Amino acid sequence: MNAPSVQKTVRTYAAFLDLVSGQFSAATARHAAHCRAGCDRCCSTGLFSISPLDALSLHYRLRRLAAPVRTRLKARSNDLLDRLERERIFFREKPLLRSAQARDQLARRSSGMRCPALDDAGRCIIYEYRPLLCRIFGPTVRGPRRMRLLEGCGCFSRDLPERDFPILSLYKDEDVLLGALSKATGRRGVSSLSTIIPAGLALDIGTFL
Repeated sequence: MNAPSVQKTVRTYAAFLDLVSGQFSAATARHAAHCRAGCDRCCSTGLFSISPLDALSLHYRLRRLAAPVRTRLKARSNDLLDRLERERIFFREKPLLRSAQARDQLARRSSGMRCPALDDAGRCIIYEYRPLLCRIFGPTVRGPRRMRLLEGCGCFSRDLPERDFPILSLYKDEDVLLGALSKATGRRGVSSLSTIIPAGLALDIGTFL
C-alpha cells in the first residue's frame, strides 16, 4: 500500500463530498425538498453500506473532533459491532462486504438498529464528515421519463430531477476516486467492496485493503 497516495485520494474524496453537499443543498432548495428538522428516520431503521473511501474519510477526519467525542463515538460503534457479532450479522475480522447479496442481507438483518453517530437527541455527531449516501438520501432523484435514479425515503412529495442534481455524473466521479484508491492500495476491485459506518468509526479499514 502506498500510504501517501491513499491519504491524498482520501483528501480528494473529502473535497468531493463537500462539493456533493453543495449541489444537493442547491437542488433541495430549488425544489423545496428539505429534510424535516429532527427527523432521523433514515439513520435509525437499520444499517446500510458505505464505500471504503467513506470509511477511510471517517477514519482520518474524525481526528478533528475533540478526544471525548471520538471516545464516545468509538464506544458506541464497538457496542453495536459487539451486537452484530453476537447475532452473526457482521464481523470485525471481515469488515469488507463483497457482494450485493451481503449488503442486502446486512440491511435486512440490522433492521431497527440506530447509527452509532446519532446522539441522544437524534442529531448526527459526524454530520460534517458523513458518508456520501447520508448526503444525498431523502427525496427521490429522477432522470428522463421519470426514471428513479435514487429511491428516496418516502417522506417527500417532491422529487429532484437529475438536471438539477446530476447524480449519475457524481457516481462516475466517485468511481474514478475508487479507482485511484485501488491503485494506491494495489488491490483490484475496491469499487465492489463496502462496509458500514460503525466499522468506519471503530476500525482502520485501510488495514484490510
